[in-house]
Amino acid sequence: MVFKDCLNMYLEKLGCTARELSDVSDVSPAVLSRYRSGERVPGAESAQLTALAKGIAILSGHKGPSPFSEEEVYLAMLQSITGIRIDYSAFLMNLHALLAALSIGNNELARALNLDPSYISRILSQKRRPADIPSFIAMISSYIARRYNSKNDILIIADLTDRNTEEFRSGKSYADVLAEWLGTGTRMRVNNVSKFLQALDRYVEQPNEGTEEEEESSRTFLEAFPEKRMYRGYQGMYEAETDFLRMAAAQEAPGKVIVYSDWPMEKMQADEELRKRRLRNLRAIIRHGGTIYVIHNIHRPFREIMESLEYWVPFYMTGKVFPYYLKMPQGDPFLRIQGICGDLAFAGTGISGHEKEGRIFVARNKEDVDFCRQELDWLLKSAVPLMEIFVPGIEEFYTGIWKETLEQPGKRTVEMCSLPIFTISDSLLTSMMDRLAIRGKEREEVFSYVRFMKETAGKSIDQSVFQLIVPDPDENAFSRGHYVLSLAGLLKGREYPYTYEEYREHLRLTEEQERSTRGLIVSRVSTPVYRNLNLIFHEEHCLLITRNSSPGINIFMQAPGILQAFENFTLKMEHTGQTE
Repeated sequence: MVFKDCLNMYLEKLGCTARELSDVSDVSPAVLSRYRSGERVPGAESAQLTALAKGIAILSGHKGPSPFSEEEVYLAMLQSITGIRIDYSAFLMNLHALLAALSIGNNELARALNLDPSYISRILSQKRRPADIPSFIAMISSYIARRYNSKNDILIIADLTDRNTEEFRSGKSYADVLAEWLGTGTRMRVNNVSKFLQALDRYVEQPNEGTEEEEESSRTFLEAFPEKRMYRGYQGMYEAETDFLRMAAAQEAPGKVIVYSDWPMEKMQADEELRKRRLRNLRAIIRHGGTIYVIHNIHRPFREIMESLEYWVPFYMTGKVFPYYLKMPQGDPFLRIQGICGDLAFAGTGISGHEKEGRIFVARNKEDVDFCRQELDWLLKSAVPLMEIFVPGIEEFYTGIWKETLEQPGKRTVEMCSLPIFTISDSLLTSMMDRLAIRGKEREEVFSYVRFMKETAGKSIDQSVFQLIVPDPDENAFSRGHYVLSLAGLLKGREYPYTYEEYREHLRLTEEQERSTRGLIVSRVSTPVYRNLNLIFHEEHCLLITRNSSPGINIFMQAPGILQAFENFTLKMEHTGQTE
């Protein structure tokens, strides 16, 4: 459809005249007449095109049973001019996913495109639209193709776009394939961040008990194991890790366990029996008092990273597993896997693409164990926390992190499953504590925590913007939900539920504080995205995930690529219906 036909179609559908469109769009009747006849066509970047789209959207709100949005009209007209079809909402979603997968920040993209970082930020936050969308997509695709073309980068892009890696090496150029994916409306199917958060949200504590038969079998296996055993290939790698973990679990005091791997994970994640055996051994290590330090490879496809983090959720909840990552790229072309526990070690190497020829060993001899321990100790010293995890018993670290986070400048966006504790009044809190029969030390701890939150949050709101997204359920939705005081920082495992009347009063107090506080913005949603989780984003700085229900946990993230992925996927996907 050419532009004149597109314009006339909208006028016909709305049953309005060219004069009416001219009046609301400020495009003169003479110019509009030339557009309708095909004598003239507005430029793809012109103010006239934007004005016409806005005018048609305004008229449709007055006349049409199903109003057209300004963006919908603009993109349809743009396509009629350029011949390029673009689903803008899908483009934004795909762009967010692309930047997260490659850990590209706004500043890097702005430098590459010779644009101001604030302009990029406004586009990504949907506060403005590129003047020439096809050119903008082409520039991004060209930069990515030039800068991110290693084997590992192409694996990440292929995984993200659901394409074969060969498509980026033959036929159409890398940039053309990427531009087509970005702009043609092929929406992201990956909701791995949501899956990770859902696993945290829905977690129910399970007893960690092993049978005497399992314990005895592992001890017998450990005693019969030789000084050193060799394994080969993918299957050998899985068997080696399983044997290592089984023997580590058989030790009376496993102590500190360190594991690292940058081998591909697809086959392990697809093998349910292997996953169960691994889970069973890891639980046994923790049951026997072990602590596990996991050094993750975050330079792998984003889906794999998030599936790995989701896998570890039950262990994060114990406070006995500590995730780390290395800032320098791993793998490509060399692959390594390594672990140490007491007088046990396993290690293996391979070449990317030739994993079936890789060699792995599990050893009990002193020489190999000492060598692996030395290497992993060095590796752990070079690693930085991927997440800092706080569970009951280490509250002082949480309050330290919370204060440090709030003292940094910058916008905060808080997506809540309940209401902010710093807006509750003393009288309402007293009434709730009386109703719940909370007395003595426990009561004082609650009041002390609320005072701490009011003080620290108040200072942050005074110096920056604090946007709250809070649930505003009706009485039926409230009765089906899980609405408790947001006291995650106490980490006591105790819940303090609202009555509906108490919740409405606290919501009123929150809105009242919004009116009297310059930096506080409150948005309401009918139901929370997560039943038990609060997500506190400090723009481009950190993310704090707090869990209101028992068992309590708080997760602090600063790793740039993972942080950006959570910002992009969570805040932008959750509220546009893209979660599963």
